[in-house]
Amino acid sequence: MARTKREAGFKNKIIVAAAQLIVEHGVTNISLLDIAKSLSISPGTLFYYFPSKGDLIFEISQRHIERISEKIMHWVSLIATVKDPVSILESVMKLFLSTRQE
Repeated sequence: MARTKREAGFKNKIIVAAAQLIVEHGVTNISLLDIAKSLSISPGTLFYYFPSKGDLIFEISQRHIERISEKIMHWVSLIATVKDPVSILESVMKLFLSTRQE
């Protein structure tokens, strides 16, 4: 159990570092070797968790989609209680703007 939690934590660390590198340099301008170097790990260690760049990109994308979906579902639940269209639009804009600042 401890190993699984530790591995999940390390995998998350890889994902966060890779996402940051993608934001800074663009997805086409980084390699798995660049990611491994940024984490001071061997390429073999990185390949253990993500055999290809595509696998890593998929995992990053999946996490973003899940986070966005959660926010949308939260918005829908909040907006469902509002009755008039103007208030709904105001609520949507406030929620949108508040998440843009995160």
